[in-house]
Amino acid sequence: MIGLIVLKNWKISVAGNNEMRTEYKIFMLQIAGHIPELLQRLKDENSASSQECEKEIAELTYCLMYQHAGYPEIYEPVLGALKVIVNLLYRY
Repeated sequence: MIGLIVLKNWKISVAGNNEMRTEYKIFMLQIAGHIPELLQRLKDENSASSQECEKEIAELTYCLMYQHAGYPEIYEPVLGALKVIVNLLYRY
């Protein structure tokens, strides 16, 4: 859950700091490959807290992917996992 706390703080701390943006870009690229498995494990847990965590991770991941665009080969599996989560959580 430390990663989730770090991701939440990203929204606040990165606003005008280029050095922080570079650090979060590196962080995002390092964790991107683990996000689909994490989301799947939370989905399998099927509890209220896991669903809330899925939602937060999905939102934060999307924000980081938007801020650090240009890595389709890394983000493609993440986007697939995000689509599944969005469809389940928001019943589209």
